[in-house]
Amino acid sequence: MKNLQQTTKIKWQENKNKYRIVTLTYVFMTVFVCWYVQIYLNDILMKQNYILTIFLLISWFPFLLGFFIYLFLKIPIKNYLFIPNFSKKIIWAFLIPSIVASIAIYISQYLLTINIDEPTLALHMEGDHIASALFLLFSAWMPAVFYCIVVSFGFEISLRGFFIEIAKRASLPFPWLLAGLLQFIILLPFLWFGYLGGGLQNIRYVFCWLVLLISLSAFNFWLSLPDRKSDAMLKNGLQLNNANRNLVPVLLAASIQNIVYYVVASRFVIESGHWWMSGPANVIAVVLYFLITIFLLTTKRLKYEYVWIS
Repeated sequence: MKNLQQTTKIKWQENKNKYRIVTLTYVFMTVFVCWYVQIYLNDILMKQNYILTIFLLISWFPFLLGFFIYLFLKIPIKNYLFIPNFSKKIIWAFLIPSIVASIAIYISQYLLTINIDEPTLALHMEGDHIASALFLLFSAWMPAVFYCIVVSFGFEISLRGFFIEIAKRASLPFPWLLAGLLQFIILLPFLWFGYLGGGLQNIRYVFCWLVLLISLSAFNFWLSLPDRKSDAMLKNGLQLNNANRNLVPVLLAASIQNIVYYVVASRFVIESGHWWMSGPANVIAVVLYFLITIFLLTTKRLKYEYVWIS
């Protein structure tokens, strides 16, 4: 048994450099292509069809690149996407985004009644960001909801799935943090030009999204981990508490989050002339998710490592 464990550790060390090269290549190619598409097409993105097309493209290109790397290099990544076992975290995947949105909206509306005498009507209805583009292009709810689900699946399978797996195999610390940073870098041109709300070159708003994406990455990563260590795969005396990572709760939580941001709140929550993404509710949501991340860190619920059983 000890010889088996020692052999596995040696093989892990031998492959570490390969995974680091793969990780750096993946990051560079993803950022280069996504930035090129966003910046090069900046002049025509004011038309809502192009905004939605480009947003869909940058959400799924990382998946296509990761899938190509997976096939070309034959990386031995387990099938962690859809595992046929029920995870109790599915409940949290539904409750947390819903509760955070409810609290943020309630507190935000309460603050507005205190500080604002005459709230103005909605602005930015020309299709200059994702929310208004969805509002103008789709007359029905279901197409907009389906669009948000597709975008969520692309980002989460790529970043919380493939990227975290190769980052861990490269022995990089805090893979969930790196995944959140990568998503922020991918979306930085959209954030800078105001296509996700916030206005042109709004530094404070961009920083807000940095905290939000890192916090969401931590929460979604926790959702993907097994409920208990005993639920992990046991094989030949080797326990892998990361072998049964399950992306089903992650996909559910991310879909709800984006549906709230881009569909529900953008149609019903108008705060002093701003959409949800630009108003006080977004700031409150960022703070709440940040507190959830601090809780997960202090309780050591984001540990993702191999546990060797003697």
